[in-house]
Amino acid sequence: MSNLMLVPEVSIGEQLVAVQDFLVPALRNRGLPQEDAEDACQQALVKILARSSHFATRLADLEANRGYFIRMAFNEYLQQLRAERRRRRREESEARSASRSVGGTDSPDVGDALALVRAAPLSQLQREYILAVLVEHLSIEELAVRTATSPRAVRAVLHRAVAIMREQRLRAA
Repeated sequence: MSNLMLVPEVSIGEQLVAVQDFLVPALRNRGLPQEDAEDACQQALVKILARSSHFATRLADLEANRGYFIRMAFNEYLQQLRAERRRRRREESEARSASRSVGGTDSPDVGDALALVRAAPLSQLQREYILAVLVEHLSIEELAVRTATSPRAVRAVLHRAVAIMREQRLRAA
């Protein structure tokens, strides 16, 4: 008999559970709320699973690579925060842009804007979209969902409507 012990191979699932067991508490220690720590851990695990052959050596020596996996999960969390912040800023910018385009200032008089909408030779679709943005304060994405179209199509309709209203306003002045 040989003195060599046969070590059973650990499955990728067992390795991922081991990573999760230390990752969530480590992220909580860094100040993340439980839900955010679990989400970041989940995203990191999906990334590891998608490229399991790439991470095989790191998973084999889990103790030596704990810091690597913690940094990876924390970076996933930061990336998610940044994406959310960019989405919010884009929506706010689009809302400000739409209100500026119609009224000419950051806080247009809605009554003047509605009068301009009624007077302008807009199509029914353009009129509905403008009113949804001005009166109901819908974002481009919300309007796209409501109308079952793409945000790009909504922007195009609004852009044309604003151009027509701007031209109408210049003629009146």
